[in-house]
Amino acid sequence: MKPSPFVYPESVRFECTGCGDCCRTGQVMLGPGESDALASLTWPAKSGLEGVPPAKLRSGVELLARRADGSCVYLGDRGHCLVHETFGAMAKPLICRLFPFGFQPIGDRIAVDVSFACKSVSEHSGPLIGPSAQGWDRFVAEAGWSDDALHPFS
Repeated sequence: MKPSPFVYPESVRFECTGCGDCCRTGQVMLGPGESDALASLTWPAKSGLEGVPPAKLRSGVELLARRADGSCVYLGDRGHCLVHETFGAMAKPLICRLFPFGFQPIGDRIAVDVSFACKSVSEHSGPLIGPSAQGWDRFVAEAGWSDDALHPFS
């Protein structure tokens, strides 16, 4: 069996609690085609999201649109992602699906960074992240990652 290319802090624990804190702060850079994919979603009339621009352009980079309070335009009243609830996890931007992890290629290895802004990570709750590494390979393939990619995984 080929060893995993991922190098990560083995003592870190994580399990998404659905608190929505990750959707309330920070700027999310969208990868190629993600703004168009979000714009093409057919929202139910009652959602209030019909025609809402999914991104804004800043310094040539598309960023996920935010509300005046800084939260993501897709954050629902219950603190859950409306894209995820309405269209499924795979409809979300890649970076949203990967949070709280960031990835950086270093030679033939991939360094995994973890955001301690995530409550689960900072409170050391949930299972060890090691078993998650098995699913990361598909994200590398999906992203079409190359060493010179503008938008790796962080």
